[in-house]
Amino acid sequence: MLVSGIQNAKQLSELAVDVVYVGLKGLSWRCAGYFSLEELPSLQKKALESAKELWVLFNRMYEESDLNAVKKGLKLCKKLGIKGIVYSSLVVYELALSLDYQAALVYQSDTLITNRHDATFFAERNRAVVLAKEITLNDVKKITKDGPDKYAIVVHGHLNLSYSKRRFLSYYLKEYRIKSSAEKYFIQEETRDLKMPLLQEPGGTSIYSAWILESLAELVTLQARCRYLLIDPLFLSSVNLSQTVACYRGVLDGKLSAKEAGKHLPQIAEHPYHSGFHYRKTTKNKVRDDE
Repeated sequence: MLVSGIQNAKQLSELAVDVVYVGLKGLSWRCAGYFSLEELPSLQKKALESAKELWVLFNRMYEESDLNAVKKGLKLCKKLGIKGIVYSSLVVYELALSLDYQAALVYQSDTLITNRHDATFFAERNRAVVLAKEITLNDVKKITKDGPDKYAIVVHGHLNLSYSKRRFLSYYLKEYRIKSSAEKYFIQEETRDLKMPLLQEPGGTSIYSAWILESLAELVTLQARCRYLLIDPLFLSSVNLSQTVACYRGVLDGKLSAKEAGKHLPQIAEHPYHSGFHYRKTTKNKVRDDE
């Protein structure tokens, strides 16, 4: 099963995926696009007409003042029959529990699910659990050895490397009196040539990998181990996302080999494709780009 995020409602019916997840204004972050609560009913209707599941991101760090809005959003999702609530803060779990809505919960902690015991704990309490993106393919095999029923993993996209609640891009521009209308910002380390995308939102600032995770060669193995394979569309244009989804769908359907599909992936300026942490542990020290 292939899962993808969307930037606009039109993609919901066009993408060759089984599940589409969307972000909500004020309740989600690190998403390609955001929709209002008022738009959610029409999105759910379009998803059902397209024979797709609609999932909703409740993945922000929530403060006390946010909780009424979170509960309101969850109530609407339950009323609409939305079957996937992707979350990271445990307050979402508690609120969903109070609404008898825990059957839709998908736990995505970003970095925490790195062993079988944690994965089992959350799998027993949620519809699905997303494994950490920083673990190797061998670790994925060990964690998921009892079957793919409730496991999910990111297979494609820029990986989030760090997050700060500070809006340090604004602070930087203000400190150095820089007037800028750039649509995209990057940060570059002194010892590396590649530029890491920088995303500032009202809730804080995130830094992403300069490379794009690509898992075409590992896709068949991951499909056998994980029920949900996620493509993160952040920083991808609508056209690039459609091309990327088509490549992964071709491999999943047996119509393309991984090598053939790789030739059709859109080439993104300044951001090469990379196998991520499939074959290297994050504990390895690197002092040069080519190591």
